[in-house]
Amino acid sequence: MFFDTDTLILDELMDVPFGFDRPSASNKVEGTWPEIEPYGPGYTQIWKSLYDRFGLDFDSSMDLSQPDEYWRRYLYFNAGFFYHRDAHEFGKRFLHYARDIRDNPSPETECQELNP
Repeated sequence: MFFDTDTLILDELMDVPFGFDRPSASNKVEGTWPEIEPYGPGYTQIWKSLYDRFGLDFDSSMDLSQPDEYWRRYLYFNAGFFYHRDAHEFGKRFLHYARDIRDNPSPETECQELNP
């Protein structure tokens, strides 16, 4: 489990019924990333480039009840917490993705701020 540095824990974590076999994250999100530049690319191009880069299913990640090019349509976790059943496996994958995005920016992400 990962907790953001400003996460406040007020009770016993063992009492929370986490479903570690199905990764999840906090649903309290804000539209903080990406910052759309006036001449593109848009949300779809940016997010799809990242999903394609790592062989992930982009289409199933979208919330189609939200309008196209609206930040809530795209699965983004600027989350206070996220978790998975295997911390080592999750951490290894997260580190691989984060370093690859940072060290090899795509044309769609090269103008984006990547530091929290």
